[in-house]
Amino acid sequence: MPFRARFSMFRFGFRLLPAALLSASAWTAEPCRITVVDRENGWPVPLVELRTTHGLRFVTDNAGVIAFDAPELMGQLTWFEVIGHGYGVQKDGFGLKGVRLTPRAGGSEKVEVIRSNLALRVGRLTGGGLFAESQKLGEETGWRESGVLGCDSLQITAHNGRIFQLWGDTLFAHYPLGVFDMTGATTGPQPMKAPEPPLRPEFDYFRDAGQRSRGMVPVPGEGPTWA
Repeated sequence: MPFRARFSMFRFGFRLLPAALLSASAWTAEPCRITVVDRENGWPVPLVELRTTHGLRFVTDNAGVIAFDAPELMGQLTWFEVIGHGYGVQKDGFGLKGVRLTPRAGGSEKVEVIRSNLALRVGRLTGGGLFAESQKLGEETGWRESGVLGCDSLQITAHNGRIFQLWGDTLFAHYPLGVFDMTGATTGPQPMKAPEPPLRPEFDYFRDAGQRSRGMVPVPGEGPTWA
């Protein structure tokens, strides 16, 4: 690329920078709190997605909460497609399943969904951001992240008065390849005070010297291993 082209791009970016900073500093309003609840019992429903007409996706946390923060839609009557995998709303005349809300900065909205699942959804047990949306709103401030962003293939047994749990592939933030030789944790014999949301699982993970959830089945040799 010629020097002139590089210099022109630099000048173009330099002109855009103050405008970008001004735009970012101008938007300081609070998010709108959207709560999704089960129409039958009023329970908050985790893992319900609200999707706008231009593809913005928001997913409820374990408290059934979304911190809606799209500045272009604040104060605007907005259509949200409701995707709940066992929870949803009635179709409209065009066969579309959604609701219309007018989100306002610092305001609050509620969406009632109908359960088609046989089972009630209580919440996510593992992964990151179980209360991420609530925490954006200054709620659930006592919740602490485990450091585990995702895991699969749960095996569970009772051992020495506690519930012993092992997971397969486990994902962390620091690198795409996580732990493949199982991670583990224990809980008390009754990990939930009651089988109702919001679910706040308290796992006592087996950790390494760096306090990261460690592999439970070390295999000799170099590279990642898979148990």
